[in-house]
Amino acid sequence: MKRFAILLAIVFGFGILVGPVFAQPIEITVQTYWAEDTPSGVSVLERIALFEEQNPDIRVNYQYVPFGELLTTILQQTLTRTLPEVVFADNPDIRHLAASGVFRDLTDWVDEWGQWDDFYLGPQYANSLDDRIYAVQLNTNNLALYYNKEILAELGIAQPPQTWDEVMEVSAIILAETDIYPIAFCADNTEAGTWQFLPFLWSAGGSLMELDRAESIAAAQFWVDLVEADYAPRDVVNWDQGDVAINFAGGRLAMMINGPWELAFRLADTDVDYGIAMIPVPDAELSPVVAMGGESFGIAATVSEEKAEAGWKFIQFLVEPENMANHNLMNTTIPTRAAAVEMVLERDPRLAPFIAQAEFALSRPIAGGGENYPSISAITRQAFQLAIAGMMDTEQAFMNAAREVKDLYLTTAEYEAAAASVQSVLDDVFAAMD
Repeated sequence: MKRFAILLAIVFGFGILVGPVFAQPIEITVQTYWAEDTPSGVSVLERIALFEEQNPDIRVNYQYVPFGELLTTILQQTLTRTLPEVVFADNPDIRHLAASGVFRDLTDWVDEWGQWDDFYLGPQYANSLDDRIYAVQLNTNNLALYYNKEILAELGIAQPPQTWDEVMEVSAIILAETDIYPIAFCADNTEAGTWQFLPFLWSAGGSLMELDRAESIAAAQFWVDLVEADYAPRDVVNWDQGDVAINFAGGRLAMMINGPWELAFRLADTDVDYGIAMIPVPDAELSPVVAMGGESFGIAATVSEEKAEAGWKFIQFLVEPENMANHNLMNTTIPTRAAAVEMVLERDPRLAPFIAQAEFALSRPIAGGGENYPSISAITRQAFQLAIAGMMDTEQAFMNAAREVKDLYLTTAEYEAAAASVQSVLDDVFAAMD
């Protein structure tokens, strides 16, 4: 009996001593549409390795889902309660997913964290619903004006155009003196076409909810005028953003509207000496208001408290200024918080125009009708396509489009409330810019 007691004491004592050594780390999964061999995927995997090194009690698994399948996958996982602990989504989808019960409410944790005010207004809007916070955005992007420095210098053009009138003036000189198109943009019948139109619409004071407003029509007319004057090719109604970049990189365009992703893609090996400027605006007194891209991370509403806390710790790590800056630099995206800006600019000053615009960039659904945004976007691009192709007068095309937008709502009161909500967002941005 005494021998048995001694044996038990040895066994339990050994268990006490070695138990912590074999304690299993908390496992969480993060799921994105960034393949592991892409710059964004490589960046996140590097952040995961650093996080695990600093937090050996947490193991982060990485799961890839193709871009076109992510939203459907998230909704299916919600129904089957198989969501990953860290839920990743494109910023325009955050509010819809939050309303569908996908995300845990992070407001209390974010308040305790005390860093929310460092994030730009657009990401704050995009990742919140009814004054509650559901996700934090790691990166963003927007559109700017690329220009061929050599061509402008040879023609005596001291600086890239900053206003619509200057775009017309510079384009006239380029057309008269060269055999290339002065400018191009994407005006195709996809979301990319709407994305490229929005900076011109919003900067002019227009609204997707009021396409019959004079400012909305003026934005479309600017595009029409560029095409009709042969300053932009008629093919812009068929070109995607990649086509625009290929023609610019090949020296067949003097200027283009495009995003920072092209810096590491189609412009990586070009012989064109290019510069980048902010989106031209209707009047020199105005500042550009651009659409906001980028992805966000939140916590699944269905996971345990222990795993939720581990997931939140990982998200905080991801968006620390230095980690955010390193991620932005690896995939030429833009930080979503002020504290990361200088770190990015010091190492890649080309991003300066995009960063300057990011402070007041807007999420498309929030400034475009919420859940009706996909339909409103389609109506808008069909209208400017008709106008650019010369199939309908610009004003008539946009008057018709405005009626179609109103018809998406069951009652006039419902439409007016939605339009007022969008206008409130636009007003807040313009007020913040002042």
